[in-house]
Amino acid sequence: MSEKYTGIKFSVKLLSGNKELEKAKELLKWCNAFYKMGIASPEGKIAGNISCRTKRGFLITPSGQDFSRLTEKELVEVIEVSEKNQTVKAIGEMKPSSEAFLHAGIYGARKDVNAILHGHNSIVTKHAKEFGLVETIKEQPYGTIELKNEVLKVLGKNKLVQMKNHGFIAMGSSLEEAGRIAVALHKKALAWIERHGY
Repeated sequence: MSEKYTGIKFSVKLLSGNKELEKAKELLKWCNAFYKMGIASPEGKIAGNISCRTKRGFLITPSGQDFSRLTEKELVEVIEVSEKNQTVKAIGEMKPSSEAFLHAGIYGARKDVNAILHGHNSIVTKHAKEFGLVETIKEQPYGTIELKNEVLKVLGKNKLVQMKNHGFIAMGSSLEEAGRIAVALHKKALAWIERHGY
């Protein structure tokens, strides 16, 4: 990844109310799996992000937090995203992931997607073409509308997209499906290392 993480790039309005936590335990299970696989490294506060659709929006991991220690209390439900005003309205005690615009854009474009897992794997980033992945054409700064737009240009019906010089996005109709896709990609990366090294 070419840009160091410095936090979110939009304003957040935290609303009062109860978050929809029906899928929270499953979401946290995948946070822990990502951490153990090393594709959500807390180094430099780059932990990726995971979300699932709710009735009002989507439940997502908070900004810049260690996936190994997340709790339900720290998850954030995004209710409204305004690109025009660069604002996000959410229910929770923490700020949502810096990629809230990206998740909102994918959910808006793909009614079949109910879960998104975004992680970082240097092997996948370097060899996306060899892995047969769809990749965005231009590198865009993390957490921006430009990055979201770049992803939507190549999204189509794909369930796995590599963001140029950044990380991957695995998508599915459920957290389980998106997680399986991410795990399969991780295993491919491990096999690549065994065959070719770094």
